[in-house]
Amino acid sequence: MSQSYQPLQGVFTEKEVCELLGLTKDQLNALRYKGLPFVKVNDRRRLYFEDDLMEWFKSKRTVMNREQ
Repeated sequence: MSQSYQPLQGVFTEKEVCELLGLTKDQLNALRYKGLPFVKVNDRRRLYFEDDLMEWFKSKRTVMNREQ
């Protein structure tokens, strides 16, 4: 029985994160410098865990005051 390739569930490449969020690579790089967690696979490859992305974005969430 041969094994077929299956992508890791809940793990995204830089390209996938950029496409998902509508960001350029430079914008994603800026978010990393602001603390966006990632896994450095090598000098050119980084991976992002879905749970880490959600937790980080939730920590940055802002609610505007609707009472004026």
